[in-house]
Amino acid sequence: MKINQNLLVLIGGLSVLYGIDVLLGDKLRLSHVVHEPPPQISATPLSRNDFQIVQQPESDAEYAARLRKVDRAFETYHLNRDRPYLYVGEMKSVKQSSTPMGNHVMTVSWPTTPSSYAVVYQAAEDSAFAGDYVYVDQSSGHTKVYRLPKSDVRLMSDLPNLQARIQSQNIRAGDDKERQWIQIFAERLVARNICPSIRSAARYEGWNITAFCGDGMTYKMSLQDIQADAPIQTRIVHEYAQFNRPAGVSPQ
Repeated sequence: MKINQNLLVLIGGLSVLYGIDVLLGDKLRLSHVVHEPPPQISATPLSRNDFQIVQQPESDAEYAARLRKVDRAFETYHLNRDRPYLYVGEMKSVKQSSTPMGNHVMTVSWPTTPSSYAVVYQAAEDSAFAGDYVYVDQSSGHTKVYRLPKSDVRLMSDLPNLQARIQSQNIRAGDDKERQWIQIFAERLVARNICPSIRSAARYEGWNITAFCGDGMTYKMSLQDIQADAPIQTRIVHEYAQFNRPAGVSPQ
């Protein structure tokens, strides 16, 4: 009986030592992981030849779903599609809050008007927003309601001249020749009833001219396609980069 008790004590002691060893071992392994230096990560420079921009127009289902959202917006606010207005005032905002950030102050502002040359619609008298103007983003169906002075809005039907619907001072170009082609692109968008108005247009990317319409839609086209008067894609186009070489492989 005494031998058995000693044996039990011996076994218990070994178990305790084994548990401490395992615990310490885990801590040592954890310490090793925590203090292991991070792998070296270096940026790989990319050139225009390393990738290509793939364009994919929205599908029929996506197009139909977007139009349904836009239709619901017009129904909700009782808007007359045949009476669009052009906001010709300046974009205004009101300060919501200011937060100190070190030596600077971060200010959050909320717009009280749409952007200049945006298209708005006046809510009908039987609407809860009677008299207000509603901006309907044709690219998403999202809406914003504004209370605007009548002096800052003009019926689009009173602006038959194309130039009156294009905010020409917001056309940016590298030179006069490029500006002329961007202006032609903007005029085509309005003349062909693709855009009701143009808020701005410029070469925002190295190979595309981008025009921002007053209804929220955006259209891109290469300068070469504009010069060739190629057809304008009227659906939303999703873009993504497709790389021509494996990631992490440096150019020679």
